[in-house]
Amino acid sequence: MAVDPAGTAVVVWMQDTDPTTAVRLSLLARRFAGSWSAATLVEYDDTGSIDPPFLAVNDQGEAISVWNQYSGPSNVITDAYASVHTPGQGWSRPMRLENDDAGATWDVRGAIGAKGDGIACWRQWDPLSGTWAIFANVYTPGTGWGGRVPIDDLVADAYNPTCAMDPSGNAVVLYTQWDGAHWSEYAHHFTVARGWAAASVPLETLDGDGGWAGVSADANGNFIAAWPQWDGSETNVYGARYSAGTWTAATPIGAVGTSAGGAVIVRTNPRGDAFVGWPAFRSSWDSYAARYTTTGGWETAHPLEAGPGDSGFETVQPDDAGNALATWYWWDVAAAKWEINGQWFTAGSGWGLSFRLTAWGGDAQYPDIAVDHAGNFVVGWREFDGQQWSVVAQRYLAEQGWDRVTELRKGTDFADAMRLGTDGHGTIYALWREVNDDGLAVPMVNQYIVGNGAPSLLIVSPTPGLTNNPVVLVTGYTDPGASVTIDGLPATVASNGYFTAPFVLPDGPHTFAVVARSAGLVTGATVTVTVDTLPPALTITSPGFTLTNTPFVWVSGVTEPGAKLDVDGMQATVDGGGNFGLTEGIVEGGNTFVVTATDPAGNSRTRSFSVTLDTIPPPLTISSPTGGITKNPTVTVAGATEVGASLSVDAMPVPVGPGGGFSTTASLPDGPHTFLIEAIDPAGNHAVAYASITVDSAAPSLALSVPTSNFLTNNPVATVAGTTEAGASVTVNGIVAAVDSAGAFSLPLALQEGANTIRAYATDAAGNVASVSLSGVLDTIPPPLSLGTPIDGTIQNNPSVIVGGSTEPGATVTIDGSPVAVSPGGLFSTTVSLPSGPHTFAITAEDAAGNSVTRSPTVTIDNAAPSIAITGPANNFLTNTPVVTVSGSTEVGATVAVNGIAVAVDASGGFSVRVTLGEGTNPITAIARDVAGNTGTAGITVILDTTPPTLILTAPSDGAVTNSGSVVVSGYTDPGAAVAIDGTIVTVGPTGLFSRTVNLPDGMHTFDVGAADPAGNEAGAATTITVDTIAPSVAITGPADGASVGQPTVTVTGTTEPGAIVTVSGYSVFVSSTGSFTIRLALAPGSNAITVVATDKAGNSGSDSITVSYVDPVPGLRQQLSETNAQLNATNTHLQTTQQALTNATQSLTETRTDLSATRATVSTLGT
Repeated sequence: MAVDPAGTAVVVWMQDTDPTTAVRLSLLARRFAGSWSAATLVEYDDTGSIDPPFLAVNDQGEAISVWNQYSGPSNVITDAYASVHTPGQGWSRPMRLENDDAGATWDVRGAIGAKGDGIACWRQWDPLSGTWAIFANVYTPGTGWGGRVPIDDLVADAYNPTCAMDPSGNAVVLYTQWDGAHWSEYAHHFTVARGWAAASVPLETLDGDGGWAGVSADANGNFIAAWPQWDGSETNVYGARYSAGTWTAATPIGAVGTSAGGAVIVRTNPRGDAFVGWPAFRSSWDSYAARYTTTGGWETAHPLEAGPGDSGFETVQPDDAGNALATWYWWDVAAAKWEINGQWFTAGSGWGLSFRLTAWGGDAQYPDIAVDHAGNFVVGWREFDGQQWSVVAQRYLAEQGWDRVTELRKGTDFADAMRLGTDGHGTIYALWREVNDDGLAVPMVNQYIVGNGAPSLLIVSPTPGLTNNPVVLVTGYTDPGASVTIDGLPATVASNGYFTAPFVLPDGPHTFAVVARSAGLVTGATVTVTVDTLPPALTITSPGFTLTNTPFVWVSGVTEPGAKLDVDGMQATVDGGGNFGLTEGIVEGGNTFVVTATDPAGNSRTRSFSVTLDTIPPPLTISSPTGGITKNPTVTVAGATEVGASLSVDAMPVPVGPGGGFSTTASLPDGPHTFLIEAIDPAGNHAVAYASITVDSAAPSLALSVPTSNFLTNNPVATVAGTTEAGASVTVNGIVAAVDSAGAFSLPLALQEGANTIRAYATDAAGNVASVSLSGVLDTIPPPLSLGTPIDGTIQNNPSVIVGGSTEPGATVTIDGSPVAVSPGGLFSTTVSLPSGPHTFAITAEDAAGNSVTRSPTVTIDNAAPSIAITGPANNFLTNTPVVTVSGSTEVGATVAVNGIAVAVDASGGFSVRVTLGEGTNPITAIARDVAGNTGTAGITVILDTTPPTLILTAPSDGAVTNSGSVVVSGYTDPGAAVAIDGTIVTVGPTGLFSRTVNLPDGMHTFDVGAADPAGNEAGAATTITVDTIAPSVAITGPADGASVGQPTVTVTGTTEPGAIVTVSGYSVFVSSTGSFTIRLALAPGSNAITVVATDKAGNSGSDSITVSYVDPVPGLRQQLSETNAQLNATNTHLQTTQQALTNATQSLTETRTDLSATRATVSTLGT
């Protein structure tokens, strides 16, 4: 089952359709598209029953259903089957996924990719190895199902297969297998580029037994898996994520103190948010859920149901925004029945309270959930009321809440295994099975045909036909990822499959050939458009006059066949030959007509002409006869009328003079006589006058009964009726009326627009005339109706819409059928409250004559804030570059401002702008405003750090000399910075201290030290040290070894390394710059050992020794010799003190040099 934003849905299930069959399970489908469709068989097989099926649906509406089915003569071997649903073609004939009749199949699962690729996996008995093994089969659009592929690697029982497929068609199969010590969890991958991996990979290395895993894929090709496993004290739930080719380590996510059991269900939304549901036992079976996000990882397990009564079948379905709905079934201890419970998770707020979904009174179990991209959910389950089994569904609409529960089927046949899915259009698919135990199974036939998997192709524009714009934009939709060519040229295809390409065409027809290609399959379509930029021909043939007294004229002519003809806003019908004609009303005086012909391409040509309406009768005065009785048979009829008018007296033409006067004579018999004098002006208006002479009778009676005086009508033909003297004749405005024997008369009279006077004349047989007249108004012109507000096509977020305008004073106005007050000046205004969405007003004005006019402006209420997201850089982004590019996306058509600066938004809603940063923290806010004025906001923080890190070297001192080849380089820098010594990265402590021991050969060595902080700023320092491990040379040059002297003193000379410190028998000796030294020593009688020790700057020592014998020549001189020796010793002591002072001074100079070097490095760092 699945739902779209407009409420469209589909369901699929299993049913036994033959009342004479035995235990049989059949797959049926049902679809929701505003209402639920009739059930449709998905399964076809001539022998076997169906185990619970599995359903997978992608955004294109392609679906795969897989199931296990008994087959074979004995109906005891089970096989794996699949059926593929193609939009517009339905479910295919089921395909057997394997052909091993010796091994039964179980636990069939399936998944589908965005391009219609699919996978099925199952476990099957392998009679060769005597074990249960895992197998899979991959479906490719246009090719179909491949062959069965073995998945598990070990020759041991394997169970619990499940699989998932990412949008690109890459897939993974998870299973549990005995590894000789434990039941362990494994994953085996399939990629479109390389096929099946060479071997499975272990998901965990734990010591406990694993159970049935769940797995799901996001839109970026990552997989989330979870499974139960014994951890030594309880069965915990573990999770792992596959990304960039690697599974993470197994992470415990279960609730402490519980023991998980049963299958784990994993659901993921496109961005990678995942929810895991499972049952766990504490004192009863309770329901738990855990959430994974790409930013925070696994969260603490949440108890969905932890009260009395067992629960199970926990499913948590997230929507695209990270919200989720959890469902499970729960034993209601008080009511002693199974119920379906639910609980919402809201992104940013967390879990809500549990609520009850079932309300039908029966046992309810095995719920499933699906959600579309608009956040509309649907939940389905099965119920049993003790007699009948029901399959039901309930939809949750994101903008409206829960819909009513719908019963998809009900009967005594057993039903279970509800499965739901949605496509990208919000269509719902539901799958379940029904069982009947009346007899043997019979063959079933599927009513759909199989498609070939080629990409969809819909051409949106241009509309086939004519256009007067040579620039034609070809747009449409295909499958995401497909390529499109138009007339052989590639078109731009967006991520949602929308394609577009502009063309410039010459006049004439052009057929675009549009081809969509995907996975080697091709769909083609054409659309023909004709460019016509020439205006149509237009000739006016009627009217052929410029003056008339008729308030209507017949306008006719010839134009291009198929053109639309407009005469002053009135549409005329154009026949196949291009001829047109219509009647137009005119007003008194001059009338100018504008005739416009517009061909089907939109080109137009205009002609105009003028007609003068003159409906005013000419003046007519009679000067003779003046009435009365006369005996003169010759009567002069004279008078005056309009110059140019024609005149008749008793229908006899009478010349009219240049001044308008006329005169004629008539010979009359005895008796009364009335002269009828009629004047007709050039426009055809009539003026009538009568001149009577009564000889012997009175004028006849004459009265008008209709119309009434001062009438007002919009009917251009009035019925004039009345009575006169029997036998009299009557004319009405010069038109003879038929008078019956009783004197009654009636006739239709054409009225002119505006004021009309109706005159009736009755003339008796003797020529006496009677007349009567009345006045009225013909008004056929609809009242003017001008709208000030709303403007047609207005989009606003305020549901209160002011409707106002003006019309003819005295007219009535209705808005959507409701009357509105009109001011004496013809103004009207009212406020209408509208719901969200488009609304077309019907605004009608009607005048007193009944003429009406309607205006139909459309207003759309949009009060939903536009979506907006900053996609780059990430929040709290750290950089040392002062300008950062901020990118994001918003609703198509919205405007965007970033930190108050307007940013261009492309046709797909994307935007990008470079923002200059200030040192430190920079808040960046993006505000989107749609055409209705609604706003949405997104914000991030970017940190600019351009200050190099501190870098101080504390050891070794620059210029130091050492006799140790192991040198410690140490110092300090900013905490968090990285340090490299001679290119080798060293560890920096939390306070910024660092140290590295380096083994060096003899000689001089300069250490190059660099530091870089997290923002990329760098600092450098250097120090030089000399390693000297060679002892200095030393040689005694005099006296010779073994020499004998006769004096109590001896001068000892020698050479050593320049700069070395020398002691002779413990006495310090000054060493010259060439390395020579000399000292006088006192000797004792007999043999004297003399030892010279030299120590260089690095502390290395070298020595030389000789023996000198002293022979006392004069014993009496001993006292003198003793005194001399004392003096010599005192001198040597003084020399030794002097030598120590020189050594101390040298050491002080060395330390001073080191301090200066460190100071120089600090100054250099601060300067940088």
